[in-house]
Amino acid sequence: MRRILTAAWLAVIAGVLVQLLVIAARAWFSGVVEAIGFAAEMAQGVSWSVLVCAAIAVGTLASKSRESIAGLIGFFAGPLAWAAAKGVQKGVQALAGVPQDQMTPLFWSVCGWKGLEYALLGYGLATLVSGATRKVSVYATFGLMVGLLSACIVIALNMANASLTGGAVPAPKVASLFANEVFFATACSIVIYTAQVLTRSIGMLKTS
Repeated sequence: MRRILTAAWLAVIAGVLVQLLVIAARAWFSGVVEAIGFAAEMAQGVSWSVLVCAAIAVGTLASKSRESIAGLIGFFAGPLAWAAAKGVQKGVQALAGVPQDQMTPLFWSVCGWKGLEYALLGYGLATLVSGATRKVSVYATFGLMVGLLSACIVIALNMANASLTGGAVPAPKVASLFANEVFFATACSIVIYTAQVLTRSIGMLKTS
């Protein structure tokens, strides 16, 4: 439980930092960042980070469960956390009286991919934890590779949806999608590493 709570508060910090990076990436490509849009995206990003990282922590840190169990937890946690975070975003938009994002087929497609992505992430992180890997670079590299794969798939899904609807995916949108997928997967991996290191250190201090 201590590791789960540690992962949760670390995920809050990671969620804020990652969302700032995502917004910075969009602004770099001349994307417009409005105040209410910033608030809604920050709410979504933080809630998503806390929910999914806490779920991954359950699978990888809370017990000595097998890697397949951690992957199964990630498979269900990814879509549920993504849908819940989108609900938080819509709630902020409703309170602000601005148009709300709709639950389109694209949303459900991305939601389904999140299940596969976080099944892979959960399985891989559980393998690293059970192997007592002590290097943060290993966790970060694994998260980065999963994030790059996810970025390619999510961007492809957005482009396919745009072609079906006769639209286009502007450069600022592509930049924010890429940054979101890469940074969140990497950040979640680092959160899991940091949570286990901190709680292990606290345990050693208590027993000394």
